[in-house]
Amino acid sequence: MGIKRISKSQQRWVLALTITLVSFLGIGFISFLAMSYTGEADRKQTALMIFSSVLPLLAAWIGAVLAYYFSSESLAAATQSVKTLSNLDDKLKSVSVSQAMIKLQDIIYWTYDDSLKIKDIFDRLKKENKGERIPIFNSKNEPMYMLHKSSIDNSISKEVMNQQKIAPGTVDLFSLTLKSLLDSDSDLKSMAENSFGTIGKNATLADTKTLMQSAKIYQDIFVTESGKKDSPVIGWITNVILEDFSKV
Repeated sequence: MGIKRISKSQQRWVLALTITLVSFLGIGFISFLAMSYTGEADRKQTALMIFSSVLPLLAAWIGAVLAYYFSSESLAAATQSVKTLSNLDDKLKSVSVSQAMIKLQDIIYWTYDDSLKIKDIFDRLKKENKGERIPIFNSKNEPMYMLHKSSIDNSISKEVMNQQKIAPGTVDLFSLTLKSLLDSDSDLKSMAENSFGTIGKNATLADTKTLMQSAKIYQDIFVTESGKKDSPVIGWITNVILEDFSKV
């Protein structure tokens, strides 16, 4: 039966415990010898001398040895982190957006027109049961807005409160359109227009990650024919998809 070898990390911990134990035993042994050969009258002075000279020496030695070995462990951990990041970058560079994206035919999206009602958007969102993101394309399948149900809910709440102050009971939520909501809430409209990016069909996930990090508000990247917003959507990459591919 072979002898089980311990890892370098375990060796360092064994060394640390051994050094600490030996140091305490050394202090005790030196103290015992000194006190044994010292008269009763001089013992207090001897004890002070031992602890003022031996203790700092041993403490410095312990610190130097442990710092040497554990700095090596920290360096190894840092090196491993760099290797992991390098491997991740290589992995993302090897995956094209066409491999990772949700294809157009699988995207739950809405085609914009001035009569599109919030109620209809919510009804379909509930029926499809595929999250709370609401991509809005124009009639050419070019990306227009990216909305989240929570953002619309907040905007509606503000709209109701504002209208109630002016004319109580005048807000008809069943007939409220996306156009009217965006027209009345400039912050929501700005977020809907600027919270997504676009990228070309020949890009990689590494390119997508760079684009997503360039604008902290981006959680969605649409893959379009030309890579621009005025081009038809062929796919969709969310931050969740990118995170899944980023796992090493």
